[in-house]
Amino acid sequence: MVRDNTPSSGASADSSGDISALYMYASHLDEEIESYKPQQQQVRKSTTRSSKPSVASSTTSFPDISALRRDDTLYGSPSELPQTTSQPPQAPPKEKTAEPEGRQSGSTHTLQPVEEPIEESEEDGEESEYDDESIVDEDRSVIPEVALVVPTTDDPTLPAITIRSFILGTFFTILAAATGQFYFFRSASIVLSPFFIILSSYPMGVFLARVLPKVKILGIPLNPGPFNAKEHTVITVCASTSLYFAYAIAILSTQILYYNNDIGPVPSILLLWTTQCLGYGMAGFLRKWLVYPAAMWWPANMPYVTLFTTLHSVGNKELNRKRYHFFKRAFFAMFVYTLIPGWIAPTLTSVAVLCLAFGGTSGKLDPFIAQLGSGYFGGGILSFTLDWNYIATLGPLFTPLWSQLNVIGAMMVYTWMIAPLMYVSGMWDAKKYPIFSTKGFMTNGTRYNVSLILNSTDLVFNQELYDNYSPFRMSPYWAMAYGINFAALTATLVHVGLYHGTEIVRSVKQGWLRSKARSAIRGSSMSGTNSGSLGTGPEGSSSESVNRIPTPSIKPDGTPEIGPSTLNNTPPSDLEKRGRWRMRRPNIFAKVIADGVGTTANEFDYEDDIHMRLMRNYAEVPTWWYLALFLSMLALSILTVHVWNTQLQLEWWGILLAIGIAILFVLPIGLIQAVSNWQIGLNVVTEYVIGLIKPGYPIGNTVFKTYGYMAMSQCMAFISDLKLGMYMKVSWRALFVAQFYGTLLGSLVNYGVMKLLIHTVDDITQYAREGFADDDQWTARLTQIFFTASVIWGAIGPMRIFGPNSPYQGTNLFFLIGAILPVPFWSLHKRFPKAGFGYVNWPIILSSAAFAGQNGANTILTPLIVSIVSQWWIRNKHPKWYEKYNFILSAGLDAGAMFMSMLIYLVLTLPKIGSYTFWALNPNTTEWATAEYCLKKSVATALLNPGPKTEF
Repeated sequence: MVRDNTPSSGASADSSGDISALYMYASHLDEEIESYKPQQQQVRKSTTRSSKPSVASSTTSFPDISALRRDDTLYGSPSELPQTTSQPPQAPPKEKTAEPEGRQSGSTHTLQPVEEPIEESEEDGEESEYDDESIVDEDRSVIPEVALVVPTTDDPTLPAITIRSFILGTFFTILAAATGQFYFFRSASIVLSPFFIILSSYPMGVFLARVLPKVKILGIPLNPGPFNAKEHTVITVCASTSLYFAYAIAILSTQILYYNNDIGPVPSILLLWTTQCLGYGMAGFLRKWLVYPAAMWWPANMPYVTLFTTLHSVGNKELNRKRYHFFKRAFFAMFVYTLIPGWIAPTLTSVAVLCLAFGGTSGKLDPFIAQLGSGYFGGGILSFTLDWNYIATLGPLFTPLWSQLNVIGAMMVYTWMIAPLMYVSGMWDAKKYPIFSTKGFMTNGTRYNVSLILNSTDLVFNQELYDNYSPFRMSPYWAMAYGINFAALTATLVHVGLYHGTEIVRSVKQGWLRSKARSAIRGSSMSGTNSGSLGTGPEGSSSESVNRIPTPSIKPDGTPEIGPSTLNNTPPSDLEKRGRWRMRRPNIFAKVIADGVGTTANEFDYEDDIHMRLMRNYAEVPTWWYLALFLSMLALSILTVHVWNTQLQLEWWGILLAIGIAILFVLPIGLIQAVSNWQIGLNVVTEYVIGLIKPGYPIGNTVFKTYGYMAMSQCMAFISDLKLGMYMKVSWRALFVAQFYGTLLGSLVNYGVMKLLIHTVDDITQYAREGFADDDQWTARLTQIFFTASVIWGAIGPMRIFGPNSPYQGTNLFFLIGAILPVPFWSLHKRFPKAGFGYVNWPIILSSAAFAGQNGANTILTPLIVSIVSQWWIRNKHPKWYEKYNFILSAGLDAGAMFMSMLIYLVLTLPKIGSYTFWALNPNTTEWATAEYCLKKSVATALLNPGPKTEF
């Protein structure tokens, strides 16, 4: 449990202060901290015990930030172990706590000293009353899902960045970036999955390991041995940075296609690099909250870790062999099955129960019922999908059940209940517009033509044309969705402040005190003066004995040299042994003492997770690297918008404001995403803010949005990859290099492919100018959406849409509503901590309410069922099966569905082969709008797209 008596700032010493006073104060605090710590003695049994924790005996609760430290209720003495891991005992009194001098980690390749053998008492030798799998061990993660799949061993001698990992990483980065950019302009978009990278690079890596000669090039081994999991992880991390197109590509393509303004290669590349990399610099300052703590476990990484360990037989080889065979069966089964909903029977992709029940097959269904029942263009009430590509959208096999219930429950309430009620009541002229439309309309209900409010020469907003045309209107569903998004932002800040604010402040304060103390101690050491300060330490040792704590030698690849030379063959003093032991314990000032004499321990004062202990074999990326990256990218960003201000329409202060918004939200969003697998976006608030400050500048609005939104998004992506690398025990610096290199290379490929396609494919330009193309596969639809958003938010501006003269002005109250909603549930949670109020997460609820409007309502029911089956029924009723196969099942199903979807597109869709025949589960698409039997195509066109097409 986190201590209540946090050291105050008055305890820190300045550079000229008395170090002995600081040392004595640190010792005093150490005694206080020790009184809160349980006995740090590993539980032993006379018989060999299982290495897996019991899933059935633990409950998945919403973790708060107090779990960032090793909770003193998680580890008890052998005689006081709890019956289950969900209600552990309090720490024993200090006088009953035996502090070991050292302990051997889960790996033989660690910096931790070997623990002296503990004399086994009679109690220790007796059979424990608790079964093997209910024992809590400090060599296991406190998160059951992590403990099940992430190995607790490591071999630091395995290389991560090698010539072959560089070659394969470069190849797959180029392939992913080129593919993502190619499909950016296609009507049917396909993005390479990380599973594609993992499964495709594995045989290539094994092949290179077999055929490459074992020689050195410039001192670097060409073939360092078998292809290992760390190389594989580096390749995947490098390529995954370019799986999607760089977000700023939308700005550049909008400039070229709609504004006839190509700003040139230099500013374009600078814009791509800065928007993609600014968030990377921010990530370095959030590691202590979002990467190091065991509670921040990033659920989406679990299938990837399981697949890596299975392919490379990391850990339990027999278990991995079984998982590998299970993965192959799941992969091939889903690979074959996906052909059914993907081509043979597309009706299974979205089964509209409501439409079928009310006679949709007759073609005379009431449009109101059709909109309620369709999973594609409606609310999808009771609709379900049998296509794993849609089911996997919400990650039902690895996302915690409490998070899924928040997300899917919000979608059900808003899409199935609130939206129909708004339509029936006629709120905001609801009956003039399609119920679930996300488009813009005129006041008479016809589709809004943005070209009629822009100058024909430069496509700049014209107030006179706007006044003569029509105010901008939306469906109540979509207008309310904006308001709910406003509420999500303020709810995020308040929620994190209530649940985690005290811990964040305490952690920052302790880090600041530790930094000052370390500087003071190092300053004294460097000056060569003793002044009796360190000589009066708590152990009564001299300063010389303290300075004998060795600094491990670092090998050329950045890993520490383990062996007798590390300790200089000198028997350590008691203070040395105690100091090295404290390097692994959450004691702030004890760590200051150890760090002050040159150890490689970094800021791990609150983290004692086994995976963090193993990662101490690797040199951490210094904070100044991240700071230098952030400042350099910030400077380049300001330089870019200043030099090319006419084209980008944004001043230097706009960059600072956008980054300021990202910094304000990045930690709260990260804390939520790290445990829930749900990210809250900043695209709406950034558009809103700059639209209020600087209306009439559409490109400036998109540039501001891109910097603000992508700084946060890329920061989260970088941190997630760091956590993946931590699970796979890849050195921090290798991860940093892989991500940075992949991003720079992928951005260049994105730009080159974009320019090539625009200049060689006339259909892209034709669609932008005329609203259609001879080849309807080249639609440039994403660019058009981006352009329309720039006109709405940048040209028209939020003041005209949400201002006092707009019917939607009431949505601004949602900023206040979002700030209020978390408070009563937090109060109830504090009063009744076991009642489950802590599971109610308003930021997730509010940000996910309108998810179905953008991604299809057929993603509601089936993912909920699969999630309940996996995360509740199997997890509790069949824990052994869950432990062995749940995450590898997710990997196999995702990979099989993705590969078959790509095959269908490349072999059947691109050649325009079409369906083999029309039958009950494959209706004629020239007659029906979708395969759901909800509306005929002619009726759906008139209903969903009233008025003429938008032409530019």
